[in-house]
Amino acid sequence: GSAARTYLSEENGRLYELPLTWYTQADGGAGRWGLSPGYEDQNVRFDRTIPDRCMACHNGTSEPVPFADGKFAGLADGIGCEQCHGPGELHVEARTASEQAPDSVDVTIVNPKWLSVDLRLDVCQQCHLNGEVSVLREGESAFSYRPGRPLSAHRAVFALAGDDPNRVSVISHADRLKESACFIASPAMDCTTCHNPHEGFRQKGPEVFNSTCQTCHAPDALAASMPTPDLQTQHLATANSFACHMPEVSADDVPHASFTDHKIRVVGDDRIVGTQTDGTLAPYFAADRDG
Repeated sequence: GSAARTYLSEENGRLYELPLTWYTQADGGAGRWGLSPGYEDQNVRFDRTIPDRCMACHNGTSEPVPFADGKFAGLADGIGCEQCHGPGELHVEARTASEQAPDSVDVTIVNPKWLSVDLRLDVCQQCHLNGEVSVLREGESAFSYRPGRPLSAHRAVFALAGDDPNRVSVISHADRLKESACFIASPAMDCTTCHNPHEGFRQKGPEVFNSTCQTCHAPDALAASMPTPDLQTQHLATANSFACHMPEVSADDVPHASFTDHKIRVVGDDRIVGTQTDGTLAPYFAADRDG
């Protein structure tokens, strides 16, 4: 709800999205009501059901009724541990029997920190990756992805060929991060370098993120390397690094909300507008491009 809060209604056992959303960030943080995302382009009134793929990210692992869109035999109570750590039954049994794991790595549960960078990003991108078209692989369901598996084995994602490479959507953050020089040069940088997945971050203030930047970019040396006094002042330890190098932008797919552009860079005239596309879809994963 830090950007928006959309409500559901239930009729005859099916869940429907209401066409009205509370946009928390609108009007300088005062918030206001507006049409739910997508309703300005296609107003489906009170008939937009909530499919299992929406529920998989917005409310954790639920139990959908087969072949009945918007109907669930059981609903999760929020996003749970298993979204990032996988099934926990074996872990609970093992740690109940013995509090400490016999090895340094507890193999009864997935801890993303032991995964490769690509697989760690896949854990986040199971919900934070979007395209024009996303298709589940044969035999997969909305809830079948497990941390530690390649996301490409779970679904295929396609984007518009020739689309604006600098277009930012609400769930493109990891993809934008991967274009950053900081990410390319680092052997271990991922989403959790800056975001603790077990804590909220919006109330922590800019110093939390600045201190993370300064673990690699020593502010004194950085300021001294700047060619002008103005630039030296802008790069002092007290400066807000991410406000300059990760600017706040409006996302294309959610109205009345702004998000941090996660492509870390020296921001210049790199916001491409109106890039033409012929509607051709381009696969996101290499396996789909090669095949």
